[in-house]
Amino acid sequence: KLYKCKNKYDIIHVHLPDPMAMIALLLIKPKCKIVLHWHGDVDFDKYSKMKYLYKILETKVIKLSNQIIFPTTIHLTESHVYNLIEDKANVITYPFNTRDLLSLKIDNDIVEGYKAMDKKIIFSLGRLIYYKGFDYLIEAANDLPNNYLILIGGIGELEDSFKRKIEELNLSSKVHLLGKVPSDLLATYYSLSDIYCFPSISRGEMFGIVQLEAMLFGKPIVATKIKGSGVCEVNIHNETGLCVDIKNSKQLADAMMKICEHDSYYDKLSNNAISRVVDIFGRDKVIPQYIEFYQNLLENE
Repeated sequence: KLYKCKNKYDIIHVHLPDPMAMIALLLIKPKCKIVLHWHGDVDFDKYSKMKYLYKILETKVIKLSNQIIFPTTIHLTESHVYNLIEDKANVITYPFNTRDLLSLKIDNDIVEGYKAMDKKIIFSLGRLIYYKGFDYLIEAANDLPNNYLILIGGIGELEDSFKRKIEELNLSSKVHLLGKVPSDLLATYYSLSDIYCFPSISRGEMFGIVQLEAMLFGKPIVATKIKGSGVCEVNIHNETGLCVDIKNSKQLADAMMKICEHDSYYDKLSNNAISRVVDIFGRDKVIPQYIEFYQNLLENE
């Protein structure tokens, strides 16, 4: 497919990591401008046998490319290719669609049901897999007062393990697993929550679009400081929420209580969250940056 279309375009924009895309580029070598979109480094601890081959491919593709886009400065400066990219690097974040999520209808029955509990609601969402860190969020409930309720939406291979953990720790009144949350109910759960918690523990998590979704509804974020990840470049510590150490349930709980139990502080974070997601990540702000980037690329023959 790349061979058939290689002469039809002025720019080919390639999303990485993707070994097949890199191989295709090196085999075809299109004559047009090539942009690499660097969403994150490969975790070589998981793929150690392919490490050297993959790095050879990366080096050759970087040399072939004209420009490289990183979604945050951390993606750039903490990448293992940082010293290879010379003057090709650009930081342009992801354009976030604020309109579609806000247009979703709120299910008032669900909202009123949780309001009747008169509890602080902590919402978290994602696949129930190891690097999402949900086991530490579950454990954080031990350090939260009884008027806090953690809602975790998602399905995955660790669901049964989490259910057992909740039972063993006697946390069934403080942690609820929602299962898969339909997309048309996302706005409902963001609306009814007080805080969004993002407890991931590894660079498998490099950004966290769900943070932007929650911030759009004015929800302060409690996220984790993952080395080499852009998560806490999305959620700014003490501005739109708080960032705590990974794998630390006590810090998660303390951060959630600090936000929820100080009204003026909560309001500050909430207002800043809305402003940041609209002013920095909104489509109308980011798309012009891409257009300017493409125009400059084509003008610099």
